[in-house]
Amino acid sequence: MLEALRYAAKAQDKLAFKISLISEFPDIPIISNAGIVMRPDSPHAPPDSFNYLAVIGGELQYLDLGYQGDKAYL
Repeated sequence: MLEALRYAAKAQDKLAFKISLISEFPDIPIISNAGIVMRPDSPHAPPDSFNYLAVIGGELQYLDLGYQGDKAYL
């Protein structure tokens, strides 16, 4: 999904959106179940600062392994 959005914005030759990884603990890297490590861009922002919010995650069986503050933010 992200690649399709990025390509669509590039085809229009303009910035159509900004992708940010936010977390309750922005200084702690997030590790996917595939072993990919990403550092969040920022802490949670006020929800009204977004036009859209896309949530990308893994299997629901792992939902409780994440930070409870991130879950509550959604």
